Amino acid sequence: MRRAYRPAFHMLTLILLVTIGSIFANGQALSGSGYRFSAQANDFNMTSSPEMEFVPVSRTSNSSRKIHLNSMLYGAIQDRIGIPYRANGTDDRGYDCSGFVWRVYQEAGIDLKRNSAKSLWEKLPEAAENEETQFGTLVFFEGLGHVGIVRDGFSFYHASSSQGVIRSFYSDYSNYWGKRIIGYRRVPLTARKIRPRY
Repeated sequence: MRRAYRPAFHMLTLILLVTIGSIFANGQALSGSGYRFSAQANDFNMTSSPEMEFVPVSRTSNSSRKIHLNSMLYGAIQDRIGIPYRANGTDDRGYDCSGFVWRVYQEAGIDLKRNSAKSLWEKLPEAAENEETQFGTLVFFEGLGHVGIVRDGFSFYHASSSQGVIRSFYSDYSNYWGKRIIGYRRVPLTARKIRPRY
């Protein structure tokens, strides 16, 4: 699929998932206060995953903006799956972990300053418990030397020093990642400055 059409495709996909979730998730309607939609699924070109959670959508005027941001962020991540690791890398020649986080947020139209994992931990607000499994939350690991982007309650996206940009499960390698999580941070909507996209 040509890159020019990917943002629209990802947005339509998220809208479809939200609509399906509103019909089938625990009998709750979209007009309710929110919901969690879980399903056994193949995530586009991803391998089969455990139960996956989608971000609850509120009734506020920010709902469509939130869907748009998530769609753009998801598309930016998917465009970079498989790109190799490169120390201090911030472009498609290769990424380190914080360079990958910075680039995909920029690509999504969100002005997140380029910082190390440790600086992001110190500067961003702590995620609420219900945000820890929401797509877009940042997950940090022991020593504050590594950061990734939460996909759901079971996995995250990151630039691995050995495998490049990938999706990893917390339970991989005898729970290697899961037991090293130290916490979560979130980029607040109010702190997100949307840059014009032409």
